[in-house]
Amino acid sequence: MKLSESRICLDCEEVFEDNEHQACPKCASFATASLLLWIVPLVSVCAPVMMKKALKESGDVC
Repeated sequence: MKLSESRICLDCEEVFEDNEHQACPKCASFATASLLLWIVPLVSVCAPVMMKKALKESGDVC
């Protein structure tokens, strides 16, 4: 399951894949939220640091 397609039910805390109705499959609640509100993908946090390190190692000025 991709993080960008994951939702959490705010009533029963079930994590599920986004569907067209955005309703929880366990309790049918519409009180859901995208997990991206609380979890930042590691790639988006590390990418600038990793790019800067790669440029330094290759000799390019950052």
